[in-house]
Amino acid sequence: MTLKELFDAVESVHGKTWNLWCTFDGKYVIQITVNKQNLAKHVDGLGDRVCLGPQESLEDLLKEAANYRFLMRINKKPEPPPDRSRYSTKKNGAKWDVYLDGTRFLVTCKTKTEAERFVEFQIAQIHRSRDWWDEEVLPLIAGKTEGVHYSFV
Repeated sequence: MTLKELFDAVESVHGKTWNLWCTFDGKYVIQITVNKQNLAKHVDGLGDRVCLGPQESLEDLLKEAANYRFLMRINKKPEPPPDRSRYSTKKNGAKWDVYLDGTRFLVTCKTKTEAERFVEFQIAQIHRSRDWWDEEVLPLIAGKTEGVHYSFV
């Protein structure tokens, strides 16, 4: 392929989100930034970049860039919620504090009932997060291999 065809190939895959540099020692480096054109589903939306090279051959570097694909980046499934017995509430003056394994949450409630409702809300929120992950994220990676098709953040 000619250099023009190689440049066109890189641009067809990565759009205008790549830069080519020549290093001080005469080698070439390409930096590619994630965008919607080169990554259809980038779950966590990070502005990732990758640098390819340095290589002495501009043609080899352009071929590598044209074939480069970003892996889909996925947040890991949330951990299961702590058991209810690990939470406790303690009176602190006129208010109630919530603790998990003896460590105070940064939450102060007016009543003990409100503090216990907060604990139940926390547990339910974790369950909802895990259910969302199973419904929305799991189908994206079903039958795929970590490190080949996607990576965990």
